[in-house]
Amino acid sequence: MTDLLPASEGPVVSYGARAGMLPPYPKGWFCVGFSADLPAGAVERVTFAGRESVLFRTASGRLGLLDAYCPHLGAHLGRGGRVADETIRCPFHGFTFDTAGRCRSTSYGQPRSPRLAVATRPVEERHGLILAWHGGETIEWHVPEASTDGWTAWSTRTSTIVAHPQDTVENGVDIGHFAAVHNYLEVTPLDELKLDGPLLGARYQVRRRRGLGAITMDYTIEAHGLGHSLVETHIPELGMRVRQLILASPVDGTVIQLRLALSIYRSSPVRAHNAAAAIAATAVGRWLVQRWAVAAFAADIQQDVAVWQHKRYVHRPALVPGDGPITSYRRWAEQFYGPESWPETAGEAFCR
Repeated sequence: MTDLLPASEGPVVSYGARAGMLPPYPKGWFCVGFSADLPAGAVERVTFAGRESVLFRTASGRLGLLDAYCPHLGAHLGRGGRVADETIRCPFHGFTFDTAGRCRSTSYGQPRSPRLAVATRPVEERHGLILAWHGGETIEWHVPEASTDGWTAWSTRTSTIVAHPQDTVENGVDIGHFAAVHNYLEVTPLDELKLDGPLLGARYQVRRRRGLGAITMDYTIEAHGLGHSLVETHIPELGMRVRQLILASPVDGTVIQLRLALSIYRSSPVRAHNAAAAIAATAVGRWLVQRWAVAAFAADIQQDVAVWQHKRYVHRPALVPGDGPITSYRRWAEQFYGPESWPETAGEAFCR
């Protein structure tokens, strides 16, 4: 992973304070890591939705996301803790806890008190991502698995920025910023905005400047909640398909972790339209295209981050024709906010 995005400039101000009343911790599934970065036996410290946590993978490959502090005498399980078979071992007194937070052993024998349980969060893996649920013990929906057959391994980037998860998904419906920020020549919606429970879907065809000419791209956007956006791009001139993931996870009410991932489809086009498409169909060509696509993707996100980090949330924006379906989007986003979305109650979203 490479921290490719720009760091925040100047003093960091709580997004909640800048936003007025937009809660910093929406309900849903959020990426807390990439599967490839957490092999069996690994332990990672994670700050997620206002809580210090520890993410680990057992010897058999099971995932656990626990409150970071041992209930015995408060040691941080992510600082010196290690995986012992199917548990994580506390560095202070050697107590062990399984992925469900249950104490399995102590240095004095078997545990006898239910008070030794550690709070946990639901966690699961989807297409190379480690996703954690915020919103209480009842999981209301899941991010569907996306087939990775025929696709290259993810190229990933991670950064910590001042922003809110709602900003990152709103970009997909804010048609007006495509030209002003990203230099698009044309933006043509191909379908009406789809809003179905936690699912948002949108399709666009765009023309973008590339050197002295322009290139056509067809975008299909599928967001599941405010933490997981998958964009599939078809580039007819190259006969290529590209996948992009934009993954925003709330950290502490001040910043989010923004993870990006990109993959290209390996299969050659049925017929090479031109010399560029023929080159792109080769293994070397795919490698070059993926490097180019990652750089272009990161450059686009850098342009967005430059705005996100210094904007404030406007509850009643003065919208004009050409902005896109922002009002519909914001009504859809309201479903992800509840009591657990505020800092003083976010900790109650842990399961015990």
